[in-house]
Amino acid sequence: MNLQNYLNLYKDLRYFIVPGLGNSGKEHWQTYIENKIPSARRIVQDNWDAPAANAWIKKINEKLKNEDLSRVVLIGQSLGCLAIAKWAIANHKTIKAALLVAPADIEKSSPIIDLNSFLPLPLHRLSFKTLVVASTNDEWLSIKRAE
Repeated sequence: MNLQNYLNLYKDLRYFIVPGLGNSGKEHWQTYIENKIPSARRIVQDNWDAPAANAWIKKINEKLKNEDLSRVVLIGQSLGCLAIAKWAIANHKTIKAALLVAPADIEKSSPIIDLNSFLPLPLHRLSFKTLVVASTNDEWLSIKRAE
């Protein structure tokens, strides 16, 4: 199915992009999605380079406060995936679905900045449909941990 057919099929949904550390540049796949889907919005963080989980969760809450959560799809990458999971757990919220691409395994990797506020990693099932996309050569997340 091409993107236009998908958009026609799911035209009533609202998509929110949750980038990871450093945000996503103009050539990033998340920016492409944001530019191609009219209802897609990026959740902008105050500090992309020194993230704090509570601050990132607060921004997600602010962006979604007037949304019908049954129509919301969150799209995260890397640290953004952890922010989505922590948001869902902290707020006991259920949305339509989430796409989590290459979540950062900050327990197993050695980040060069302090990411302790995102610990512990949520390892249980979320309360909404979730698709995790991982690869066999991701330096931040092994396939075993992704599973």
